[in-house]
Order: sequence, then C-alpha cells, then structure tokens
Amino acid sequence: MTSIVIVHYGNIKTTLNCLTSLNHLTNLNDLILINNSRINIKKVVKNKFKQVVIINNPKNLGYAAALNKGIKFALQSYIKQHLRGGLMDSSEVEKGQFILILNNDVTVERNFLEKLLNYSKKHRADIVSPKILDSKGSVWFEGGEIDKNRFTAGHTRGKLDFLSGCCLLIKRQVFEKIGFFDEEYFMYYEDVDFCFRARMTGFKLGIADRAIAHHHIKRSAKGTKLMEYYLAGNHLLFVKKHAPLFVKIREFIRLPKTLWEHHQKKQFSALSGIKDFLIKDCLF
Repeated sequence: MTSIVIVHYGNIKTTLNCLTSLNHLTNLNDLILINNSRINIKKVVKNKFKQVVIINNPKNLGYAAALNKGIKFALQSYIKQHLRGGLMDSSEVEKGQFILILNNDVTVERNFLEKLLNYSKKHRADIVSPKILDSKGSVWFEGGEIDKNRFTAGHTRGKLDFLSGCCLLIKRQVFEKIGFFDEEYFMYYEDVDFCFRARMTGFKLGIADRAIAHHHIKRSAKGTKLMEYYLAGNHLLFVKKHAPLFVKIREFIRLPKTLWEHHQKKQFSALSGIKDFLIKDCLF
C-alpha cells in the first residue's frame, strides 16, 4: 500500500491540478496534503477531493519539515488502520508500506504509481524516481550526480547519486533506518542529503523511466532569488555534513572565487545565502 504526501505552498490551482492527476490511482492508504501557507485551503480542496487529509501548519516550515510531518502521519496512520482491522500482523505492516512524496507543481500520467511499484519490486530499489519532464515535454530529471571535487549536485542522465525530491517513491524501511529529511536545509539539497545517507546505509536508488511525471515549474523573480539563496548556502551545509576533509579544505580555500563568480553573475541572493551560512556555521 502507498501513502502520498504533498506539500502545498503558493497557488492553490497548482495543487488542485496535482490532485486531479492522482484521481485514477488505486490502492492508496492515505492522500495527505500539508498546507505550508497561512491561507485556509480546506474548503476549496474538500469540495473536490473529500478523501484528502489536510494538515495545516501555522507558518511555512520549509519543504523538508513539512514533508516529515506528512510522512510521520502516514506511517502512524498505516499501522493503526491495518492492525486495528486485523488485516495483517505487525511484521507484515512494517514491510508493506511505500511513501510517495510530490511537489504540488507535479502532475502524473496514468499507471504512474503501478510502474514505480513494479520497478521497485523488479529491481529491488528502495527509493525510486520516475522520468520527470518539464512543461514543454523535455526531460527535466532522469538522474542526479554529486561532483566528487566540490560536492555540488546536478541533474545528469543515468546517474544515481541522488534523486529529485519533487517526486519520490520511498520504502518504509528507509525512514526506519536513516530517519527523515534533514530540516536544517529548509528547502533544496534536502533530497540530495537524504539519498546520500540512504546510499551510504546500503539502500538502492533507481529510475523507472516508464513512469512519467511532469514538473510545471513557474518561477517569479522572487522565486529565483530564493532558489539562489538556499542552493548556495545549503551546498555548503551539505559539504559540512558529508564531504571528506580534503573537499572541505578545498571549498574553504575556493570561497573567494565562489563569491566572485556569484557576483559576476549578479546572483546577490546567493551571496546572502553564503554569508548567512558562514555567520551561523562553518565548514569544519
């Protein structure tokens, strides 16, 4: 059985489109919507999707924290429902659950979930991504690579260093073994960190390229600045948490060049992200 966790923030129409694309899915345990905005969306959502469980946050907790709230709810709900109904014993419950996490700006094609589950079973993959297309139908994500020199993360077809957190099917056992998404990231790099920890623990990543999802990215100038801010600062946070010592030393020595590169590109939000990281933290 699969539970779906979606984080809502921004345009409610985008979230409704995401939910509409899930209408054909069967054998769902829970469909959980975490509201990360201050606007009450219950009436709008429940009018069309009565089965959705809505969890309201008092403020924007960040993508990682909101995901964790929904995942924990899904895990607890699954056990309660199945043990109470006497459908299976506790050992079977522990093995039988998947969590599908989705950005609210993602829509999925028919038989999407079935293809993800079949891939996971056939290839014994613990974390599975679909092929993710952008709004124009071009490939947006089909593999993630961590650069060994700087520990930056980028989309590279066929690489399985990490998978994009905008759409991931994850076995229950992964959370039980490594914990949840690291909330220190707020947003961006939380997926890279999670997949890195999973791989280091022995879990297998995979891409089910027959399962198709569409990532409808619409970034305003403000959104782009936020992305620059968190990507720059969280890259250094990822380096601190997981990179070998020689990478940390190299990144520290390279810092003036990194700052100059962002300045040349007029990425002033990235400069702010690095500054704020260094104020509260360091690479060592």
